[in-house]
Amino acid sequence: NTSTGYRVFRCRGEGACIAGPAQSCGDGRRGLACGECISGMYRKKWDCHACAEAQGAIAAGSFLLGMPLLACLHTTLNQPTMRQGVVKMEMGLAVSMAFSMLASLQAISTVSIGWWNPISHLFSLANLVSLDLEGAGVGCMISSSPIATFAATLVALPIFAAALAAVHKALAASKFATGGWPTVVNTIGSLWSLLLTMLTLRILMPMRCVGNVADVLTLHDNPSIICYSTSEHRTLLFLSAGAFVVFVVGGFALSVWVALQQRTFLTQDRGWVLVAARFLFCRFKVEHRWGGVLLLIRNIGVAVAPVLFSDSPALQLLVMFAIFLTWWALLVSGRVTRRSPMAHKLDWMLSLVLLLSVFAIGLLVE
Repeated sequence: NTSTGYRVFRCRGEGACIAGPAQSCGDGRRGLACGECISGMYRKKWDCHACAEAQGAIAAGSFLLGMPLLACLHTTLNQPTMRQGVVKMEMGLAVSMAFSMLASLQAISTVSIGWWNPISHLFSLANLVSLDLEGAGVGCMISSSPIATFAATLVALPIFAAALAAVHKALAASKFATGGWPTVVNTIGSLWSLLLTMLTLRILMPMRCVGNVADVLTLHDNPSIICYSTSEHRTLLFLSAGAFVVFVVGGFALSVWVALQQRTFLTQDRGWVLVAARFLFCRFKVEHRWGGVLLLIRNIGVAVAPVLFSDSPALQLLVMFAIFLTWWALLVSGRVTRRSPMAHKLDWMLSLVLLLSVFAIGLLVE
């Protein structure tokens, strides 16, 4: 407003801005559009929560407790298929597909529309796989600045790889050895492919700018950050672009290269590469070696849609609908076939649920 010298920004989240003098914010909030939390609090979705007194100790304890689980997961993922047994293999595939569905629901929940409360509560289940370190209170241990919390998310990935390498070395020195170092790559690849939708969404968050007022764009997840014109956002963009190239494009390019060279590796006695890339091929029949790559394309596409069309919910839903429809058609037609008949049927049923969900949500868009 030129007469008062103030500019008015739209807040996000119920209770973020309150009635009162200019720049009045709800409890625990501060900053432009009341989009940040005060010191001693951390942001989870749109709410600010008080930091626990022993937040660092809780995080360290969770990390140490997670090491045995990581060892168990690493051992399970690298067991020979014949030793796993049909029931155990199908249960593992069912869990991974349910997890993948939650990730897809989390991506759908980011579509730029106002959700009814019952639907919003349903989507809260998908927050279990959101990879939201800010919502886990990482800002209480380092800094609450958006750059610090985003960088912590990116650093967490190499830390996980280092922890897995330590677990593998400990297992290799015991009777629970799981094979050579290619098995470590397979475990990382398995979790990477499983979390790819949420990982891509999290990495691309700084690129998702939406209109706030007039010609001003702010971040969809943090309206206190003005896009492109501030050094804070430019730093986030730099980190985001680098992480996308390394963690998403790099991993996908390697997967395509291995799928292209699969038969060459078999004839040249380079089976260790296929052990490392087992996560690409073990879920699909041998003749459908591209199934793993196509699944990666589906997971990346679902995450990229909300970013490419930030201000157009209709286009976001249309692209997601096309992706889910294509994957479902590939499964039903037999162009892509899971190794387990039960897993194959479950996959196309879950895909159909996602397809119908997107269609129903599309009816909410004006």
